Amino acid sequence: KQAGATFKLYMDTVLSSGTPDDTKSRSIELEAVLTSASFSVTPDDAQTVSVNFRPTTAPTFDFDKS
Repeated sequence: KQAGATFKLYMDTVLSSGTPDDTKSRSIELEAVLTSASFSVTPDDAQTVSVNFRPTTAPTFDFDKS
């Protein structure tokens, strides 16, 4: 049984000791349920992975920087 997943997508990421600094970075965070995933390989193209999900809560937008 899937319990869900949390995604945090960073824009203008500021790193501190190799980790995103949440007080200085902009981000969107949301909880979601994965609905499907696919993986494909062809001789002429790169490997591709598609992951589909639906949000279970409203996203949190953090576009302020300290």
